[in-house]
Amino acid sequence: MATAVNAAARHCFLASVGPNVYGLCLLNEGWGVFDSESIAQVARSTERRPISRHPNRREVRTLTAVVAGRDLYIQRIRGGEPVVLFDSATSPFGGTLQGRIPEALRGLASTIHNSL
Repeated sequence: MATAVNAAARHCFLASVGPNVYGLCLLNEGWGVFDSESIAQVARSTERRPISRHPNRREVRTLTAVVAGRDLYIQRIRGGEPVVLFDSATSPFGGTLQGRIPEALRGLASTIHNSL
């Protein structure tokens, strides 16, 4: 049953995107701690979701995208810190983003392009 539902969902998704998909992204928002003492406190904590209650937490918004053979990552920490930007096309270090989100976006983009 689950396989049939997944196949039907995949077919509907692929049918809805069309041939003009340029890229995919995930925009998310959460909390983070950025100083070494706060990071250590969170690591030692036995609470469930300790960052969401930490007094030094900061709101963080990130955009992770895969577009036409390149990776983009933008991070904005609320409170005036500079925006972090990574673009694999202009990075002096080369490479791509690592982790579950960029890998999932690359896989989904590949599936879309191979299915059209």
